[in-house]
Amino acid sequence: MNTNMNPRVSCITSVTDDNMALLKAVSIFVNQEYPNLELIIVKSGGISVGELLPDYEGLHYIYRRKRLSQDEMFNLACEKAAGEIILHLDEGCWYSKTWVSRQVNALMGSKADICGLNKENGLPISFDMEEKNPEQVTCWILASTLCYWKSVWTNYPFRKGDQDTTTDFVLNAGAGIYVHSNSEGYLGAQIFIPIPNKRTMFPLVSCIMMTKDLKTFHTYTIKLFLAQDYDNLELIILDDGKSAAPELISSYKKLKYFYIDSKMSTGAKKNMACGMARGSLILHWNDQDWYADDWIKYQVSSLLTSGADISGLNLVRIYALDDRRFITNKNVEKNNSWLYGATMIYKKPVWENNKFLEVHCGEDEDFLSQSGAKIFAHKYLDGFNTNIHVKELEDMPPGNDHPSLN
Repeated sequence: MNTNMNPRVSCITSVTDDNMALLKAVSIFVNQEYPNLELIIVKSGGISVGELLPDYEGLHYIYRRKRLSQDEMFNLACEKAAGEIILHLDEGCWYSKTWVSRQVNALMGSKADICGLNKENGLPISFDMEEKNPEQVTCWILASTLCYWKSVWTNYPFRKGDQDTTTDFVLNAGAGIYVHSNSEGYLGAQIFIPIPNKRTMFPLVSCIMMTKDLKTFHTYTIKLFLAQDYDNLELIILDDGKSAAPELISSYKKLKYFYIDSKMSTGAKKNMACGMARGSLILHWNDQDWYADDWIKYQVSSLLTSGADISGLNLVRIYALDDRRFITNKNVEKNNSWLYGATMIYKKPVWENNKFLEVHCGEDEDFLSQSGAKIFAHKYLDGFNTNIHVKELEDMPPGNDHPSLN
């Protein structure tokens, strides 16, 4: 696996009779912002349309008069590929101009062998493995969004068999797989492939929480944490309140509780928690704020697909208790690199190279400004609300989606 930040990517697409779809695939390729790219088109059967294609650098056209099977066309394209990474572009789908960049970021950032989109939209799934073996399936990957290292294909070329050729490739290539949720970059076919649990690769996320007197907030914050649909995570709790309360979380393996009997600055506590973190990614978890069930999954996906070092929100909703309404707030005096501290997720090496300033206030802003890291502000505004006072949750306006403490 190459550590080059922009490895050569070979996009491949196969076409039989739909010539307009072929031209659409070319248009998507030409508009990609990724700098090191080629497109390999394999057409079989019918009439060659090579003369219709533009003379564009990195565009390769292969025509076979005899109609080929899907596995034969994929293998022909992969043989021609000069890239270290191969990415599928389905001729009937739409991909945003940032699609290739985000796929490469996800593949390299997750250290997986294969990556793609896990799109949950309620549409029928074309494969029944989940019904037969529910304990073996963790998630699904969209067949038309496959992205993988060429070495995976070299060791396990596409095969013809009882299963669809891409399904066989995903299930039997022996590869580690990461699925992300950058669904805004894709529109098209909904053919899903189930991923057995042993093949999934989700980075361990260490959530860190600073609190005073865990007894006050434990029901609320632990319920939100345990409701997360991202499985590979831990919550490190540092409590410097009046008394220790380890019994409140002793039955939860993912929760690590540490009581501090002396007062420390917020920055010092965050440094202590980050030092204890086992995960490659660190995420801030505030004991009084509300997080959607898919918050961590979205945070990880945003960080990895963006190629950033730190990610979060720079626009947040605040619940104003005085007049019972939500307001949207952004610190307009800050520049584009500002993120709201309780929404930050970052790669652990960023912290290792730039510890938090040991102060009671402003440590997050200093961390962002001094890290020299690439910062990405995502748009999942509905996934987080701040300044929610737990004891007054029952007074929140009708129609909200926040969990009750009862």
